Parts: sequence; C-alpha cells; structure tokens
Amino acid sequence: MEREDLVRGVGSIVLVGDGAGSAHALVDELRLRRAVRAVLDARLWPVVVVVSDPADEFRASLAGLPVATVANAARGAGQAGALRRGLLRVSECAPEAVGVVVVACEPPVDADHLCALAAAARPRRALAASSHDGQLGLPVFFPAAVFPELKALTAHERCADVLARHAGEVEAVVRR
Repeated sequence: MEREDLVRGVGSIVLVGDGAGSAHALVDELRLRRAVRAVLDARLWPVVVVVSDPADEFRASLAGLPVATVANAARGAGQAGALRRGLLRVSECAPEAVGVVVVACEPPVDADHLCALAAAARPRRALAASSHDGQLGLPVFFPAAVFPELKALTAHERCADVLARHAGEVEAVVRR
C-alpha cells in the first residue's frame, strides 16, 4: 500500500513546550523542526503544531513549512490543554479526519515510524502507540472515536492515561 493511502485522512498534532513537557526554547526549536519534517515526510495532513511561550520563536522556526500553529492559551492545562487546542484546529482543517497522530519533539521520530502507526491502526481503527523497551508512549495514533475522550482530559491527564484506559485495544509499534 502506498504511503498516501496509509495516511489518508490522518492528521497530526505536534506538541512543543508545555504540552510536551519541555521549556528549553532553542533546543525545542531544533527538535520541533525535526519532528515537523518527519510528519511532513509521512504526508500526514493537516499538520497542527501547538506551541507555548515563546510562541513567536517557535513559529519563526517553522517559517515556510505548510503547518498550522496554535498557541496553547490554556497555560497550566499541560498536555491535556495542548491536545484540546490541537484537536480543535485539526477538526477545523479536516472535519472528516479519521484520526490523529500525536507527536512530541522528543524522542526523535521518522516518517516511516509514523506511517507504521497509521498502518497498524488502519484495519480496525484501533489505537496504535510507539513501544520502546515494553513501554507505550508518543508518538501515538488516536482514532476519531477517541477524540471526545481526548477533549475531556483534565489538566493533569496525558496521552498515557488514555492509553492505559484502552490497554487491551492498543496496537504496539516498536520504535527502532
């Protein structure tokens, strides 16, 4: 199956700053650009980047790339707030999205792994998460059926909490 067919209808949310758990601007800018390049190479669309302060610096580092950026205005709402902002923008850009891949700037990721997540989830629109040393984590594919749950996360919840609640439904994709 061609890459475009694997990822058709799959959007992405790239978390940086507060939503990803790091606030080192210069390092995050380099990691952010690398993560966004991987998402673009995987042909996920739309690419929504949720930035926190210093938002202007993060946006500047993405100049010229076909991405939508949104500020995580819900400071203190952590990853949950960033996910809500990202999902809102994905829904505006692609109301028929079948799912999203949530990516953080760390650990590094490549396009092949992002496509493998979409492929693992495709047969039954399951959740698919990256597996490293037996631990599930980001990047992760969430099907559209899980969007309401993501939107309802409280400030202290993360993607890991959703994965734990759906443990029996998650397809593990080993990170190489």
